[in-house]
Amino acid sequence: MNLRTIVESMHGGSAALASARLRRNVLRALDEGMEASGISQAELARRLGRSRSAVSQVLTGDGNLRVERLAEYLEAMGCELVVSVGVADGPSTSAPIQREPSEHSAARPRSG
Repeated sequence: MNLRTIVESMHGGSAALASARLRRNVLRALDEGMEASGISQAELARRLGRSRSAVSQVLTGDGNLRVERLAEYLEAMGCELVVSVGVADGPSTSAPIQREPSEHSAARPRSG
C-alpha cells in the first residue's frame, strides 16, 4: 500500500489530494507567469503595492491564495490563467465538457 492509497482511504483524503494538486498547479502557473513576464519578485511587489515578503509568501505557497489575489498577481505579470478540467488521473481538456442530450432536449426543436 502506498502513501497515496493510504491518504485516499482516509475521511476527506481524496479531497485533500485534489486540493494539493490544484495548489501545485496554481503555484506552477504563477512561476511560469513570472518567467514569461521577465519581472522580479521585487518588481511584482512594487506593481501590486505589497511587500516583497508578502509576494514571496504567495509565490512559495504559504497561506491561502484566493482567486481574486491570483487574478491580481497574473494581471500584474501581464498574464492570464487558462483553466482546464479533466477526469482525476486522466487527461485534461480545455474544451467545455459536453453533456449527452437528454430525452427532453433531444425532442425539443432548436430555435434560431
